[in-house]
Amino acid sequence: MDRKKAMKNYNFVDYEMMTRILGRKIKEKRMEKEWSRNMLATYSKTDRNLILRIEGAQSKNGATIINLFRVAAALELPLQELFKEVDEYCRYGVYNVQTNNEH
Repeated sequence: MDRKKAMKNYNFVDYEMMTRILGRKIKEKRMEKEWSRNMLATYSKTDRNLILRIEGAQSKNGATIINLFRVAAALELPLQELFKEVDEYCRYGVYNVQTNNEH
């Protein structure tokens, strides 16, 4: 498929879905490391409530790019990987939601 033809108009992207995708990815990586939210907040030099808001996909979660960078760095998660699913969703309108119970 030609990527240019497949690109979505970003004006019609569901930004709440984008925050859910980011939150799920961060939570997934945190759970893989068997870290609590407090541990991730400590390692990323952020706040536990920020982690809770990001993972809960709250629309006004305070997740600046700096905070997301800190969280990704603490999780040893390249930014490209963190944003990969968001990018695919924005470009193609496709997101594969996990069918099993979330953590």
